[in-house]
Amino acid sequence: MSTTPDRHCASIKLKSPRTANSLENIASLRFKTAIASIVENHSKWIQAAEKGMVYCNSIKSIRKNMLQKSADVNIYPANLRNYCKQLYILTSIMDDILTNAESISTQLKSLQECFCDSDIIGCTWNCKQILSVVQIIVKSYRQELASRKYVVENIGHTQSLDQLMLFTINWKHKMDVEREREILIKMLMFELNLV
Repeated sequence: MSTTPDRHCASIKLKSPRTANSLENIASLRFKTAIASIVENHSKWIQAAEKGMVYCNSIKSIRKNMLQKSADVNIYPANLRNYCKQLYILTSIMDDILTNAESISTQLKSLQECFCDSDIIGCTWNCKQILSVVQIIVKSYRQELASRKYVVENIGHTQSLDQLMLFTINWKHKMDVEREREILIKMLMFELNLV
């Protein structure tokens, strides 16, 4: 028998301090700032994808003319190389956006410790729901980027019109992934009043 009483230590979650001019705590403000960054980067992602479509169409037109004229398909005109380089640059921008989103997801995971399950960050969502949505967005970026990198690596080397159309369509149509991600981004914007 011990001379000192047994102490049952319950895990205590420390709440994040509140700022002087706001009712929100610092952790929830960081959550909102992180989500605002994801929304901003998402608009850059969309711009890169749209610009990439223009480059894909230009590459398609050059390669189509070469294939129809039965020209040597192993020759790469300067403008074809230029469009392929521009497309590669766009995927590197998308890669940077993915890396940023993964970093934000990691930050949000660490901020999750500051909240109880019942703490609401947005209008109706708690931190777990927001983090789950961010992870889905990151996963969709990863899937889409892998597909787009494949297009970039191969579109300039197509040997037939069918391959050319396949790569061009592959760049353009990511409908299911994009549609779901757009809905999630809009839901995050609504939840955190970023509209």
